[in-house]
Amino acid sequence: MRIETARLILRPFLARDEDHFMALFADPALAGDPLAALSREDCRALFEFYLACWQEEDLAYGAIERRGDGAFLGISGLAILREPPLCEIGWALFPRYQRQGYAAEAARGWLDYGFGTLGLDRVVALTRKGNPRSVRVMERLAFEIDPAFVHPDGKPSADRLAFAMTAARWRALPARAAS
Repeated sequence: MRIETARLILRPFLARDEDHFMALFADPALAGDPLAALSREDCRALFEFYLACWQEEDLAYGAIERRGDGAFLGISGLAILREPPLCEIGWALFPRYQRQGYAAEAARGWLDYGFGTLGLDRVVALTRKGNPRSVRVMERLAFEIDPAFVHPDGKPSADRLAFAMTAARWRALPARAAS
């Protein structure tokens, strides 16, 4: 599986990506991201989990690679959560690649794939209230806040925001929220 956008290649993780993955979540600029708090061992286990998901389900978070030079920019993807059944989209980029439109471009690629190829009806995006960059990306993509969303872990959290996009809304957006 491989998705190509104007500037990016979205693909499953490869073994060679592990060091990049570990460096991404060790970056102090990502402080406050729940994954940044993972121990090195837990981060490695998460990477191996994503590799296994690609083998078993052909879907998970994967690499964002720049087409021009093959640079590893970060991660993005769709994750299927079984209980309750839903699909989550997410992304994380090295700080040096933020504010260049890469997160929104990757998300558009995944949303086109999810609503088109996979036939999904709805995708959610979750973030912390203290993460204005992700909120801006979701707003640029025309996600709507979902105040009724209950996280699969069942724990309400005052610091989480949930956004949602439906297939019908995505298809109706001019130029698929390209602004």
